[in-house]
Amino acid sequence: MSARLLERLLRVVFPAVCRSCGGGLRIDEKLFCAGCLSTAVRIGRRCTECGLPYTFGSGEDHPCGVCLKEPPKFVKAAAPLLYE
Repeated sequence: MSARLLERLLRVVFPAVCRSCGGGLRIDEKLFCAGCLSTAVRIGRRCTECGLPYTFGSGEDHPCGVCLKEPPKFVKAAAPLLYE
């Protein structure tokens, strides 16, 4: 049995839902529906330590002022999308 066929059968028994809005997912969608993905804001430049996005400036990613002043107690954090 192919993996794709097995996935389709599992979706009949356990329908996949969007992790953001709870709506149903199409077979080609994995975690989020197309509507939710279209409204997601990608994080561009960010602090290399805490992962918080920069709202101004240019150049390479670097530690923010807060992390330079007092380094965080963890190694590193980052997220691909802005959480609101």
